[in-house]
Amino acid sequence: MPSEGLLLLEELLKVHGDFTTGFRVDVFLGNILLELLCAVLTSLKSTSLDSLFEEKLLEWRGVVQNFLEAKFNLSFLLGYLRLMAHAFGH
Repeated sequence: MPSEGLLLLEELLKVHGDFTTGFRVDVFLGNILLELLCAVLTSLKSTSLDSLFEEKLLEWRGVVQNFLEAKFNLSFLLGYLRLMAHAFGH
């Protein structure tokens, strides 16, 4: 897992607490999902509104919704994506 991704996960834990408490699947799948989350967080951080496009927003939203289905409490990320979509649309 890239160190930047780990730093972003640590920041999420500090700000939002343990967002994995509802997740009840094996460690292997959990590790894969955390790596995917790191990739999404890194992509979110490195994408400016100037370079944003609708497909990317929809892709991020789909990934976050999959995390919600897996019982990761990442609803705050959906809120963030809504704000980005609103800013993108104006």
